[in-house]
Amino acid sequence: MKEQILLFNIPDVSVRNQLRNAFTALKITTKYIEKHKYSQPLGQLAGILPAKKNPAPYTGPELEASMMIFVNLPDAMLDFILKILQNFPVKFPYKAVLTETNAKWTANECFAEIKREHEFMHNE
Repeated sequence: MKEQILLFNIPDVSVRNQLRNAFTALKITTKYIEKHKYSQPLGQLAGILPAKKNPAPYTGPELEASMMIFVNLPDAMLDFILKILQNFPVKFPYKAVLTETNAKWTANECFAEIKREHEFMHNE
């Protein structure tokens, strides 16, 4: 399985390009997920679960903020990327590693869980 980062709700194309350039230099693929694909499980979007034929497009609201899902990244590389993101001009507080459990979740389900965890950790 290849190393990749799934990007959600990053409307600024220049920011997406900066992320893609930074990660490409590290030999990591980025994949921007369009909103209409949010009904598909993360594992399908990452290419690790079989894709369904003609999945129903998502028509609900956009995620509240940007989200990144890290796929198949070694711990040392993940730590390095997190340091890079700390110095990035745009902040990305909603990040997760793809797991066997969340691979079956949709973007909205994953975002809701990350947001709950983020709020708990920051007592918001």
